[in-house]
Amino acid sequence: MSVRKSIYNLLLCAAVLMMGAGNLSGQFYLTGENPARAKWNQIKTPNYKVIYPQGIDSLAYRYATLLELERDRVMAGVMSDPKPVPVVLQPYTTVSNGMVVWAPKRAEFYTLPPATADYYQNWERQLVLHESRHIGQMDHFTKGVFKPLGWILGEQITGLGVGLYGAKWLLEGDAVVAETELTDGGRGRSASFLEYYRASFLSGQYRNWTRWRYGSNKYYTPNAYAMGYVINSTARLKSDNYLYTGQLMDTYVKRFYNPNITNAASKKIAGAIPQALFKEGVEMFEGIWREDYQKRGPFTEVTQLGHKKSPFYYEYNSPVVVGNDSIVCIRKGYDSPTKLVMLTPDGREKVLRAFSSTTSNLEKAGSRLYWTESVLDDRWEKEAYNVLYCYDLENGKVRRLSVKSSFNNPRASATGDSLSVVEYPVGGGSNLVILEAESGQRLASYRAPQDGQLTECVWLGGRLYALVVTENGLGMYSMSLAEPGKWENVIEDQPKAIRALAQAGGKLYFESDIDGVNNIYEFEPQTEKLRRVVNSHFGSHSPYVDGNRVYYSNLQTNSKEPSYSIIDPQAPSNEGDPYVEGGKLYTNYNFVVADRLSEQARKYFTAEVPAASVPMVEKRYRKGAHLFRFHSWAPVYYNVDRIMAMSFENFHDALSLGATLYSQNTLGTAVTMLGYSYNNGFHAGHASFEYLGWLPVIKVTADYNTANRVLNKIEVHDESIRQLVTATDTPLLKISAQAYVPVNLSSKGWQRGLVPQVNWQFENNAFYQKGRNSYVNMQKLVLAMRYYQMRPVATAAIYPKWGFSATLSGAINLDAGENFGSAASFYSYFYLPGFARNHGLRLSAAWQEQFVEGKWMYSGNLVEMPRGHNAKYGKTFSKVTADYAIPINLRGLNLGFLAYVKRLQLIPFADYAQVKVSPEISSNLYSYGADVLVDAIFFRIGVPVSVGVRYARTNDSKSLNHFGFLGSISLF
Repeated sequence: MSVRKSIYNLLLCAAVLMMGAGNLSGQFYLTGENPARAKWNQIKTPNYKVIYPQGIDSLAYRYATLLELERDRVMAGVMSDPKPVPVVLQPYTTVSNGMVVWAPKRAEFYTLPPATADYYQNWERQLVLHESRHIGQMDHFTKGVFKPLGWILGEQITGLGVGLYGAKWLLEGDAVVAETELTDGGRGRSASFLEYYRASFLSGQYRNWTRWRYGSNKYYTPNAYAMGYVINSTARLKSDNYLYTGQLMDTYVKRFYNPNITNAASKKIAGAIPQALFKEGVEMFEGIWREDYQKRGPFTEVTQLGHKKSPFYYEYNSPVVVGNDSIVCIRKGYDSPTKLVMLTPDGREKVLRAFSSTTSNLEKAGSRLYWTESVLDDRWEKEAYNVLYCYDLENGKVRRLSVKSSFNNPRASATGDSLSVVEYPVGGGSNLVILEAESGQRLASYRAPQDGQLTECVWLGGRLYALVVTENGLGMYSMSLAEPGKWENVIEDQPKAIRALAQAGGKLYFESDIDGVNNIYEFEPQTEKLRRVVNSHFGSHSPYVDGNRVYYSNLQTNSKEPSYSIIDPQAPSNEGDPYVEGGKLYTNYNFVVADRLSEQARKYFTAEVPAASVPMVEKRYRKGAHLFRFHSWAPVYYNVDRIMAMSFENFHDALSLGATLYSQNTLGTAVTMLGYSYNNGFHAGHASFEYLGWLPVIKVTADYNTANRVLNKIEVHDESIRQLVTATDTPLLKISAQAYVPVNLSSKGWQRGLVPQVNWQFENNAFYQKGRNSYVNMQKLVLAMRYYQMRPVATAAIYPKWGFSATLSGAINLDAGENFGSAASFYSYFYLPGFARNHGLRLSAAWQEQFVEGKWMYSGNLVEMPRGHNAKYGKTFSKVTADYAIPINLRGLNLGFLAYVKRLQLIPFADYAQVKVSPEISSNLYSYGADVLVDAIFFRIGVPVSVGVRYARTNDSKSLNHFGFLGSISLF
């Protein structure tokens, strides 16, 4: 690669960073497809258009009502009054989340509630408060200078504004503040949310600003939500200014030209720059936590189970006793993807099998373990299921006990022949379902009490005890097996977290932060006796009781350790401990910062949300009528696909003088590009259309007049062959039509897929066909079938530890077949462990055969050349390669404004290939060298980038040394 092209690519990479930076904004951000069978409706309110699949009408009306009723309160703090925004409800996925994106402008709400009870307030209200705040934030970047720029660039200018000025910690932290101050719930009132900060600060482990902000490949770092909450809450309380975020963003827009506006605006409004605010926030929270810590003793004695230590962050979750004091846990960490492991009393760790990262806690019944995990639909990315699995400890076999279900948190009956699971129907609500444990057959189903959201349910003494989230918080309810369907309230609904419900010895055990730290509690429903059995330093999770021992995951500063403590039945309660009386839970602990934020907010809101009716209009939302939504344009030509793939051969294929127009429909199933470019005297037209809403994904691209059409003719004189090329004045036309089906077969911790593909390529560059006595345009049909299976890549690694892929391809030349042969290839690669924990080895092998009997020319290669070599052709081509990936942790190398470098990737490689023209004529090609990349955050934009160079030493005398630019961008 030339120096000029390398510089060009670097500049282009920087341009893409500037255009697409930011977590919430996206350049034509596709989030996956809903099933094609879905038919859609819409509800129009004064400020929103709620788009939803038919069959969830009640849920849609609920969201539409909440959006309107909460709007004024949410928007006040950010000083926004946004224009109507489309809100798409996504009910088919198991993800519990939401997002706001611009280009095209929309919000997406994933309506399935989380089954972990991390949120102890109504999920619809939680989503509306948090995501509406993002709408208000982003609306700022439609005003001021961004408004006329929007006339020039369309909605993508909002994404640019958010990327440049809206740091993720600011956007997410402010949204967490909003959800916390406007309710009795929200993450600001959850101990889990900030518990890693608490453990670090109280242990005296401090990091600098950039390390907390950008994270590490070795040490756990709380996300931008937590960091942003610390900064934003500190700014609000320090300045006593409820409008802090709104004024901040308003200043960003008005003084956009100031490169230091982030610091300048924050200092003016809150009295300190964000870095200083974070430091003050650390001191504020540490002071609160240290005072609380000193009052907590005595702490429970902890015995940590033996296991192999790791220098990288790790955690052992959901410990279960399986006999002979052996423990089965779910282990995950930065050094390894999730797996099921057994810890033996002598400290050995045995890997039982790969495990999914999206599972419930384990439930043991006899020799079996039960759990539910999220499994994606074979085709539709936005359709997934929570499926029930069973693992037999005696023979190691896994069985799938449900199909296309929405089951969560299995719990076994005392006899082990029945299971209870929580079910979340697509249309909303929740059910308690009883299953036959052996077969998974459905035996009974009961609606949640108070029409609330069930999270967990256990069997105890002829009754079922369930945790339920209602409008008033989280409560405990019970139902007698003799009177099924009749629920009784055990603990009143309250804004406190209770999770990981278990039973043993006629008592209930659970994890709760009712005293400000996640601790383990014992509860006797009949006597209402509540007792803290584990008083941990920083947090204890996922209790499992066996005899007089309670096993749990014990939080440390860079791990969650598998541990146990002895339950002392005579241990007295301490003064000030939480207790239950008359069905009500009492605690002396308050989340001080959250309460102060709410007090500040109440100065602006003297009344609760009005119970008013909202004007609504419902009608069909027809996919065909909304296929096109032109949202962004530019007075230059740029091709997003080619820029992101870095696959262009000529500069102007990706970026040049001209104009571009982009469309993406609101449902994210149709993407269209129309473009005009001018380069080297050619006025060219470009178009592409991709539709993802059918079983096969269809993509058509066309380029017109990027060059002149040429006519090719093969002349044979004696034994010499000559190709005559005649230029014409006719414009060159290239068309490509591709169809493929991305079949997703992932489950049980393995990423698997099958991708059949067909690609038709046409260009009017013509070849003379002697048999027809005329020139014929070139057409090629490429068929491929790819299968892959691999483990996820660990955070500290570069390659998966295990995996392989195999691709079978074929190319057939159609009309020009008299001149061109056809080709077939097979390509496979394997991932294997390296010598060190986070190293990886990649081996590949490829074979290609050209069928050229009676033809004049080879078909294009289906297999790439060894690195550093130009294309060569022969009847048979074979190749083997080896890459060894060595990640080098740089501990967060801070280069100031220029970059924050997380790690270095060093990947030495060696390639060997043989090209056979005939049995007598062949050539050997080889190369060796290394890829060297840095994983970094450049210019404080916040977008992770991997950028580097490749050097290859070849045996080609014309090009012994090859240098190339490498780069990839993680925009979302």
